[in-house]
Amino acid sequence: MKCPRLGLRSAGLGAVAAGLLLAACGGGGGDGGGSGGSTQPLVTPSSGTYAWVLRAEGRTDALRYALSLVHPQDSATEVPIEAASASVTDARLVATGTVDGATQQSGALEPHALVYIVGGDVRRVPLRANGQPPLSRVSRAGTSSACRFVIDAVDHANPERSRFIVATAGADGQCGTADDGRGELRLDATLGLVFAPLGTDAPLAVLRDGATLAPAAWLLPTQVQPWAAAAGAVSFRSANQPVQRVLQAAPRTLLVESANGVSVVEVGADLRVTETAIPSMASTGWQGVGHDATHFFAFRNGGTEASPNWTLQRVSRSAPSATTLATASGQVTLASMGQDVLYATVLGSSTVQTLRLPKAVPNAFTTLDSGNPSAQFTTVITGGADVHLLWRVTGLNTGSPVYTVQMVNESGTALYTGTGGFSLGLADAGRVDFRRSESRSRFLFAENYGSRLFGDATLVVYDSAMRSATRVGQLPGNAEFGVDLVFANALAGPTAAAGGFAARSISGVVQASNARIFSFDPAVANSLRYTSRQP
Repeated sequence: MKCPRLGLRSAGLGAVAAGLLLAACGGGGGDGGGSGGSTQPLVTPSSGTYAWVLRAEGRTDALRYALSLVHPQDSATEVPIEAASASVTDARLVATGTVDGATQQSGALEPHALVYIVGGDVRRVPLRANGQPPLSRVSRAGTSSACRFVIDAVDHANPERSRFIVATAGADGQCGTADDGRGELRLDATLGLVFAPLGTDAPLAVLRDGATLAPAAWLLPTQVQPWAAAAGAVSFRSANQPVQRVLQAAPRTLLVESANGVSVVEVGADLRVTETAIPSMASTGWQGVGHDATHFFAFRNGGTEASPNWTLQRVSRSAPSATTLATASGQVTLASMGQDVLYATVLGSSTVQTLRLPKAVPNAFTTLDSGNPSAQFTTVITGGADVHLLWRVTGLNTGSPVYTVQMVNESGTALYTGTGGFSLGLADAGRVDFRRSESRSRFLFAENYGSRLFGDATLVVYDSAMRSATRVGQLPGNAEFGVDLVFANALAGPTAAAGGFAARSISGVVQASNARIFSFDPAVANSLRYTSRQP
């Protein structure tokens, strides 16, 4: 299952960091209001939107995920969509809302549908209630080779025009191997889903209309391919000099890498391409960190195994040129972008450091945290506002590690501290600013995470735009699961409906029996409610 997008970029995580982030993919569930919910006879809701829940079971290093829905009008009812035996491997939200081309933003976003991959097939389930059982409305693409989503091209004004690029298993039938292919998934108001295999020149990014922000074209390795059937492709590179990767993508301007290094690609209204090479980045192996209205940011790990080093570059989007913001020894394992600063976790031979780097001032980074990598780990998960989540774990080489979450502003002041804090990522944004690479502003984490993992912990939602914390409920523990460890997960969309699950974990196996499904309103304290029945 895909981890919640954390606004981070990874470059060879150490075992400690990788383990922590893998654990975060199984984040938080809970109870703040008992079994709660409606006790009236089941009536399928005719309005509002469903929350979606991904319930895990099996070995923690090979989890299988089931998909269920919960509607806030009937929080006692779990609506199963896919069983864990089928194993949902990836999912994406299709949201709908208003679009303002002048400010390059969409807003008032609400869930429209969830597209997901199960057993190699891509499927969609509507999230807007209409009085019909959601299971009866599931659409299937009919493929058997889909692995994961690679590119999202959601049209917020007209969600039925949304498309996705998915990775597909190749001749070996396995996902994540060298012969993986690509396919295009197209939403269709009549057919539900349309899937088409793609050739070797598969899309690398989506391009949006400059006025409407609607997805309008694919950037291919050597061409721009418009979606309009009557329009032809526009070539911008020769076949022997293709773009290999897109590091960062704004609606019409992209930071790309090829065999000759990094360049900035700008696509005009006529789909003609202007490309500017960045001489100081004439190497490969760059990793995108983020972008704002004026700049792209990327880092590269270099040097040798005995003497590693890293470099962080700021690249202007207009009249493209690069400025070195920092270079030092060690390797960047995680990097993320705030409003006025960047953050990086740097692993050295004997230390792990968390750095804050001003966007505007080169060579002015400061160290927020430093320690022994075998004993502690600290990183910053950034959102779309100027308050971010600093996650620190100490005592890794002991039997009782200590977890702490702090919400910090960009000057380093802690605005909120959660003892025993375990990060679950960010909720989907209710407003997207296409000028920036990150718009989400609500963080999910558990407090009092400890020796029994999520047992009796508290699920907290922090709104970084409002600078406020909401405890939505206590997670199940002794009373529900006895002395067993508790594994959990929680997801929140751009509206009030949010969901999650909690279950026993015995000898490294998440138990399917007696797992608890719940829903909550991220903005309302003690709003967490368990389901107690199925249709």
